[in-house]
Amino acid sequence: MVNTSSDKDADEKTDREDTVKRRAHTYFEWIHLIAAIWIPIAIAIYAIVEHNSSMSIAASNRLNDIEIANISRMTEIEIAQRNRLNEMTIAEQSRQNDRDLAIDQQHQTILIEYQAFLANLLIDN
Repeated sequence: MVNTSSDKDADEKTDREDTVKRRAHTYFEWIHLIAAIWIPIAIAIYAIVEHNSSMSIAASNRLNDIEIANISRMTEIEIAQRNRLNEMTIAEQSRQNDRDLAIDQQHQTILIEYQAFLANLLIDN
């Protein structure tokens, strides 16, 4: 068999098509390989970033909770101090009222005794 130029051209054309097909297939394989590698890496990066974000939010929430607890504790302390002062004031007023009542009662007793003395004095005279 004699190879003619048309046979050579056909063989070259077939070789070129095979090369192009192999290249296209290898490009697809490379893209598939890169995607197979990058998708888990992207998921891992997302998971790490999300974890860090969650940790940051949790830390911020803890700080807010501590601040709220401190404010609440300070408010409760202030309320307790005011209540103690009010109770002390009320107790002092109550003691003062008791003293005033005792003095009034003493005055009343003295007045009754004086009136009884005067009545006896008038009756005797």
